[in-house]
Amino acid sequence: MQFLLLGKLLIECMDNLIAATSSLWKEFFAYAHSAEFRQGMFVQIAGILIELVFLVIAVRMVIWVMSRAKWQQNIFLTSFFSAQFCRDSFLLLLRIGGVTDESAELRTALSNRKLDSLFSHIYYGNTENLRDLLQLRLENNAHLAGHLGLNGDALGDLSAEVDQMISKIDQSILLCASLDQKERSMQLYELRIAFFSLRDYLRHEARQRRVTGRSYIQLLTGIVGALLSSLFESDKRTLDVHLRNALRRHWIKFIIQLPFVLAHRLLRRTLAKIRKVAYLSSHRTNFFSVFLRLALKRSGMDVQTAAAKVGISPQLMESYTLGLKDPPHDEAEISLLVLREDIPPLEWNQLLMSTVLRDVDHQRPSPITVDAVKANASYWLSSLSNQGQSDADQIADLLMRLMFMRPMRW
Repeated sequence: MQFLLLGKLLIECMDNLIAATSSLWKEFFAYAHSAEFRQGMFVQIAGILIELVFLVIAVRMVIWVMSRAKWQQNIFLTSFFSAQFCRDSFLLLLRIGGVTDESAELRTALSNRKLDSLFSHIYYGNTENLRDLLQLRLENNAHLAGHLGLNGDALGDLSAEVDQMISKIDQSILLCASLDQKERSMQLYELRIAFFSLRDYLRHEARQRRVTGRSYIQLLTGIVGALLSSLFESDKRTLDVHLRNALRRHWIKFIIQLPFVLAHRLLRRTLAKIRKVAYLSSHRTNFFSVFLRLALKRSGMDVQTAAAKVGISPQLMESYTLGLKDPPHDEAEISLLVLREDIPPLEWNQLLMSTVLRDVDHQRPSPITVDAVKANASYWLSSLSNQGQSDADQIADLLMRLMFMRPMRW
């Protein structure tokens, strides 16, 4: 009985499904012949196609923009290290030609008007001058004469240095290949072959010096120098463009921030002077004024007493204390050393270290200012601390931390 009822139910469901499907097909064919249906289908299909095309283009553009910045950074880094390698290679070629003091050779070439000028670039130093000097020595055969004056031991050392250069080239080829820089990889591979020939020649000459074949050094040096010059010119263009863009960005940032910095410096200082409160600059060190206030508070000395002890007027001491005026560096150091006598040595050192750290954290040095911040903090710490105390190790550790401190903002 139950199976009969279940069978009837299934048959009714199938009949209803077939009737509904038949009704839908009839409605579809009825509307498919109408103009409104065709227009609606066209609009839907066109919208889907536009969305697909937009998504494909937009995604590719976003990926390209994101990878472009990383690609430019990789190009700059590889060009920077490649330029350093070119400089070391030119120095090595000059030593192979008997040059022991490249600076003296450059000055001599400049005095003889063989070079237009001597300079040092922020990225690749005096590589251009070294390249021009090598070319001059090759043209007047001074390179060959200097090379013939080298003994076997010197040639053996030079061949070992060339071998080290080949190892650096191998590392650079692997790096450029991983960064998909095929053209630079091929340049380095050609340079590697030329360095191999130079190394084999030097090893052979180190074992036995012969008269025949020594002039090959002119040809080998010329080939290696030409490949290095081609590589360096490519690196030079990349580094010069990067430097120009960086200078433009800094100038734009400077022009935009200058009104705000001037307004902040003038208005805040003026308001602090009117209200007689301490002024803290957000763009430079505040060590002297902060440490002076803490030293006076720790010693229990008022401004008038401190001014009399230092030998300046109370009004000037108050300006120093509030950070409204900056004394000369020598005067600031003498003032703090006079006040050091009224504070226990260990307490003074702890106060000094904590103030130095607070001042460094307040400045948050960038890659441009980090060296100046480290030098200033190290000077105050070494010149004001009490020597020979039990916390000398802490002061030494803090000096080491300052020496190896890295930029806090980029």
